[in-house]
Amino acid sequence: MTTTGRRRVPTGLVLVGCCAAWLAALSGRIASLLAVEGVLPQPLGWTVWTRGPGVPFRLVGAVVALSLLVWIVGRLARPRWVAAPVIALGTVAALVAPAVPYPGAEALFTSMRPQLDRVIGLPAVADSGSAARDATLPRALRPVAVRGVVSPAGSGGVFVPQWAAVPDDAGGFWFMPGSSPSGRDMQGMICEAPTRLDGDWWACGLRIEAGGTL
Repeated sequence: MTTTGRRRVPTGLVLVGCCAAWLAALSGRIASLLAVEGVLPQPLGWTVWTRGPGVPFRLVGAVVALSLLVWIVGRLARPRWVAAPVIALGTVAALVAPAVPYPGAEALFTSMRPQLDRVIGLPAVADSGSAARDATLPRALRPVAVRGVVSPAGSGGVFVPQWAAVPDDAGGFWFMPGSSPSGRDMQGMICEAPTRLDGDWWACGLRIEAGGTL
């Protein structure tokens, strides 16, 4: 007990919490490495997405990790001047940790496969005609497409954008039963040299190799 009657927080417990928070902040980077190696469990696929629940999870982890680091350094740093560079490095780490390296088109597709298969079963996609308009996805599926919107292509086909430029151009995944998306419009950019992923699923306008950002 302190002189004020309040119990001191055990430093070891804070250290454990700090480590857990850093793991949360770095979860996207760790998951991306696992996805590239093909060993990321399917239920954790959302951890490599640039949209959806993984974003606030990583950001909150970074904020908590930095806050606990400041607390720990303030208590343990000797001499006191050591605290400043450690906190500065921690701040830089907290800023870059939540970013997710691009795992490559195939790994990204695999991480989204269950959700993408649900997209092609939606009435707005499965029953679309040749003049179908863009369709807004249900809330649970919106993270798999930029702005939560997909472009039905008729005959059950659909374009699921993973990136979109302003004012136009995009790239992403295509589902094209029995055909290739080559020559199809992707919000102003024509699909060229698409890569078959699995069955009727294709990638177009996406880098196949991992590295960098989406």
